[in-house]
Amino acid sequence: MGQLVFAAADIGSLQQKLNRKNEALDMKSDMVCDIFGQYAHNFLLFPVL
Repeated sequence: MGQLVFAAADIGSLQQKLNRKNEALDMKSDMVCDIFGQYAHNFLLFPVL
């Protein structure tokens, strides 16, 4: 029974780590999308002749 408690605690700890990594990747992805969107917006404002 004690091993089961430790296993559950390990799984909970791993889930927290994965959630934090997921959030960091989401933030990075949002930042890349924002940068790309800004470039696209600027390109539309200043068309190449």
